[in-house]
Amino acid sequence: KLEEDAGIKGFLDQFVDAPKVVKKCLENNSKLHSVLVGSELTTEVLDKPGNKLMYNLTQKVRSDGQVHATSACVCVPAANSAYRYTANVSRYSKKHSVQIIEVSQNPKFVTKGVPKSLIDQYKQKLLEAEERYTVAR
Repeated sequence: KLEEDAGIKGFLDQFVDAPKVVKKCLENNSKLHSVLVGSELTTEVLDKPGNKLMYNLTQKVRSDGQVHATSACVCVPAANSAYRYTANVSRYSKKHSVQIIEVSQNPKFVTKGVPKSLIDQYKQKLLEAEERYTVAR
């Protein structure tokens, strides 16, 4: 239902390929398993005035049937970056607030490894060093 209506693709842990121990650490420290990943449709839905998506995501039903307000987080792609929508509910006033952060400008943003061009450059240097070693022998 969320995929059709709001373009939600799944939880962030479904998109991370890592050893079990690393994923567990990320889940424990970053709540990777509770961050939703959206699409362009998600952005459209979230940017519509009066949308209730983030409000609905903060409403959790407990096992006893009581509705409990909690925080919610959705990451969505943009042209050259991504945005993180974080909804929080005040413990006292029960009012909802949504914070939108451009993730690519966040210093905590984790980028993917070393650029391929740099890897290729060092592979080439390694091959040249191996050739020099072979000739020197």
